[in-house]
Amino acid sequence: MPNQDLKQIKAPSLVDRLVIRIREDIVSGDLASDSHLKIKQIADSHGISMIPVREALARLLASGLVRVEANRGYFVASHPTAKDYAELVKARELIETSALAAGFDNLTATDIKSLGSLNNKMRKLAAAPRRKRNILTEWGTLNTEFHRILVGCFRNPYFDSIFADLSLESSMARPFADELPPYYDLVEQHQAIIEAIKESNSKQAVKELSLHINSLSFKS
Repeated sequence: MPNQDLKQIKAPSLVDRLVIRIREDIVSGDLASDSHLKIKQIADSHGISMIPVREALARLLASGLVRVEANRGYFVASHPTAKDYAELVKARELIETSALAAGFDNLTATDIKSLGSLNNKMRKLAAAPRRKRNILTEWGTLNTEFHRILVGCFRNPYFDSIFADLSLESSMARPFADELPPYYDLVEQHQAIIEAIKESNSKQAVKELSLHINSLSFKS
């Protein structure tokens, strides 16, 4: 695992920072499918104890990015097949569109401003050539926050928890570790969602969100 000072990652706790670090390594492809995640090796590489490593891997297990084998330990989950990805898309569509439809009236001017700001940052990122890993991780952070606002408008902690625990955004990014997604198209799709929200058109916003979620596909 590439060594990077965990202090550079902005997160509330050591475990949170470690989760982010390992997730980025998996999503970017730096940790290949079926790689053995050795707890002591990870702990030693970051100069920490094995306890937070165990906690971080347990969290990632729930996301589907990591799997565990009896008497062998943790491994990076196998790369998703086209069928796996299609099922994930449907799950994500159901969660996000349901939350947006139910909580649309709760969206505030601050939410709309935040959505616009996040999308503008993604637009600039798409226009700036960078290393693949940086693009995937930086885009993922911004994109996760964009969609978290949409899900969060439902004001339902259970939906928020499902979105966070399944790490849908990270899982969605994983198939593109070898080939970057069409970022410009995604930015325009985000903008269409924002415009529908500004026009107080809930049905159109939900429709645009559904189209956006279903717009990406990949070959296994």
